Amino acid sequence: MLSKLQISVLAISLGLCASASAESLSAGDCAEGGDFIRNAALSRDNGIAAERFIATLEDDLSRVRDMPAAARWFAYSEVEEQLLRKGTHGVFMRPKDAEIHRAEFVRLCETIRNSAAYKDSKRQGSTSAGL
Repeated sequence: MLSKLQISVLAISLGLCASASAESLSAGDCAEGGDFIRNAALSRDNGIAAERFIATLEDDLSRVRDMPAAARWFAYSEVEEQLLRKGTHGVFMRPKDAEIHRAEFVRLCETIRNSAAYKDSKRQGSTSAGL
């Protein structure tokens, strides 16, 4: 079972690790997001319950919403939050090897970050890009 310290790592990551491009996903964000998803799968494999992990994710996401986008990691808007939620839910609802979850997440993240809809949503300041 994970300690409170280990579970709170997400809160620290979401709040303190700002990327160079603070308002839209970078390739580094996608790679780090993939690492988060891999670690979620490893947590699942080590017995953490889906409800507990997802509740912690939601709590952490709600905490960082009050922070300026430039001070966040990954969860710059609702689009990125939904991407992280989708990946996390997949870990628990459709269990696979941790590295497969990571690779699938990175591919999806890269597809989204390179999409015209995502780029347009960031230019217009929208929080929705069709995710």
